[in-house]
Amino acid sequence: MANWVTAIYKIDGDKEQIQNIYERIKETMSMGTPLAESDFGVQWIGCLVEAFGESVQEVYCRGSVVEYGLSCGILTVIVDIAESIRCDELLEFFRRQAPGCEVYYLTDDACGTRYSNDKDWKYFSVFYPKESVRIV
Repeated sequence: MANWVTAIYKIDGDKEQIQNIYERIKETMSMGTPLAESDFGVQWIGCLVEAFGESVQEVYCRGSVVEYGLSCGILTVIVDIAESIRCDELLEFFRRQAPGCEVYYLTDDACGTRYSNDKDWKYFSVFYPKESVRIV
């Protein structure tokens, strides 16, 4: 049985790259028919991967996009994904899409184990106190 994890990704940096990524996510999530077949519909991570021209064979896609948004030039993408170790694959996927940006993440699994790469605690302070998160 999978250990489901909620992962929040924050992408900050080159505003044009961020806007382009946001528009592609928005377009993908509003499609009536998924780009790739799955039980998750258009919210499946695989649809996002396909929309950016990558292969679902190369990026772990067992999960779905729960929410996304653009605020103050920072893109937020929230996903539910099976297996916390796989969150790194999605992190690298976002880094490839936005080479002029920094990509930060926070994961939270069903056991309350949390990880983040936000060493300065700039992006996730509204979610949890820094002491409750393992910074990696």
